[in-house]
Amino acid sequence: MGGRFAFQSDSVFFRDLIDLYYKARYSGEEVTDREAALMEEAYHDMLRMLRQQKWKWEFAYLRYVQGVGVI
Repeated sequence: MGGRFAFQSDSVFFRDLIDLYYKARYSGEEVTDREAALMEEAYHDMLRMLRQQKWKWEFAYLRYVQGVGVI
């Protein structure tokens, strides 16, 4: 969780994404458009990375049967 995740346009710490998730989920604070865009970019980049690293059938099973990573 302390490592960096490299996006197409930027690099961010996993803990920053986790903090942002907790803010959106549990805090009464509003999430800014920039924060929402960052989370969406992270989500799509992580899915793209998983597709490339895992076998396609395994990714499809986890994603569509088990529901892992589905928003």
